[in-house]
Amino acid sequence: METPINERVKPCSEIPFFEPPGGGNSDCSTGYFKGPTSFFTEPYRRLGPIFRCRLYGQERVAMGGVQANRFTWGDKTLWNYYKSNRIFREQFSDRYLNQLQGSEYTNKRRRINQGFKPSMLMSHCSSMADVIFEEIENLKGRNINLRMFCMKLIICMTSRVLLQQRLPEGMDEIMAISNKEMLRASSLGKWRHLWYWYPPKRYRRRRIFNYLNQVIDGREKNPVERDDILSLILKA
Repeated sequence: METPINERVKPCSEIPFFEPPGGGNSDCSTGYFKGPTSFFTEPYRRLGPIFRCRLYGQERVAMGGVQANRFTWGDKTLWNYYKSNRIFREQFSDRYLNQLQGSEYTNKRRRINQGFKPSMLMSHCSSMADVIFEEIENLKGRNINLRMFCMKLIICMTSRVLLQQRLPEGMDEIMAISNKEMLRASSLGKWRHLWYWYPPKRYRRRRIFNYLNQVIDGREKNPVERDDILSLILKA
């Protein structure tokens, strides 16, 4: 008979502790902020998928890997969207999808479900592949920031699938920077409310939403039969 999970879980004190290099300061905040996509790779490889660390002044338990991801996302009692994803509500509105609950969530998710279906995205693989080759060709041997390039690449691919049109010149970079600025709020605690009012950040958001509003207004004024995801969402 398998041991119940509550008897298999180790006491917190037995979970290995990760202390970043640098001596006295064992807080991971600085390193994580500099490299959020790579900072915890080393302790994951050395200590395993579950380890302790200090982050933003508090001891926390980090979980990584596919199994941890499935475990966490598969149990609604472990994940509070309203609290943990509050930055989306605060920067967009309380109508943001992952801030809704019950029938409100179900109804909105049903309307935009076309944007989540892997089968729909897979049908546009050739278009997304074209974007990759075009963007690499446009580099023309220039030195680039790889992280920013990858962000812009995903944005251009998404635009091709969602809208079936090219973004205006420079809009991909504006969107990439704006996305970084939005997510940065999650690490700022109570100071995030000041960050929301940072003028360059607000300017970029206005540019993006003005462009998206123009696209949607144009579709409504001149409806044309299309098979892109935006048309399907608007129809729903």
